[in-house]
Amino acid sequence: MIGLTREADDALRIVWALGQIDGILDTATLCEKTAVPPRFALKILRKLTLGGVLISQRGKRGGYRLACTPREITVRRVVELIDGPIALNRCADPCYECSRMGYDKAACAFHRLFAAASERLASDLEGVTLAHILADGAAEAN
Repeated sequence: MIGLTREADDALRIVWALGQIDGILDTATLCEKTAVPPRFALKILRKLTLGGVLISQRGKRGGYRLACTPREITVRRVVELIDGPIALNRCADPCYECSRMGYDKAACAFHRLFAAASERLASDLEGVTLAHILADGAAEAN
């Protein structure tokens, strides 16, 4: 199966939960709303904060909030912060050096197929923002 990692899926749910409110949520509340285990959530929250999607606030009333508007947060951005560049297989990853075709990826029909499909998927996910998901109302926390 080709798909997102569970970590990327959970990251999208965390961002979605924060997009539903205008304020700060603590880790325990985020975990409750998204059913993400606390240890796993902390790892995700750190990546999203370092990536500029979230802002963390320390202290008694601390927690996390969106760093920008829902219109500025794309699904692609969140997925790539967690999973890295979107590539359907290792060949489609720009950093991967394949020796099967003498390091000439462009000469390989499979590389061209998977690279093009990866680019289309990345483009599709770039076109979907948190604002779209919030407006759709189809996403569920659990």
